[in-house]
Amino acid sequence: MSNLKLLSKILRLKCMKITNFWFKNRGKELHLAVKPYKNGCRCPECGRRGKIISQTSQPRMWEDLTLIGMKILLWYAPKEIICPTHGRVQEEIPWAPACSRVTYRLEWRICALCQR
Repeated sequence: MSNLKLLSKILRLKCMKITNFWFKNRGKELHLAVKPYKNGCRCPECGRRGKIISQTSQPRMWEDLTLIGMKILLWYAPKEIICPTHGRVQEEIPWAPACSRVTYRLEWRICALCQR
């Protein structure tokens, strides 16, 4: 089993594929370069696949759950697509809301802790 597959299984990443990883801050942060598992390129409004126009030059970063005291950070450069219905839009990111800097999993965890 490759390191990338092992990391994916340990972190239970189902909607994305890890393409690279590195450690920073003396091993306190695990940075993962990821991409949508099934090639993404879906409109966030209607879910239809669109033709890729461009990919942003700067990757975005999302914070995920902390695992064994290590902060997990996801990196991905979203693509801009042409949706047949909605025109030019940024592809749907399956692990986070459109303008968020944290993943759904971390958001859910924070909400669960707040309700206690």
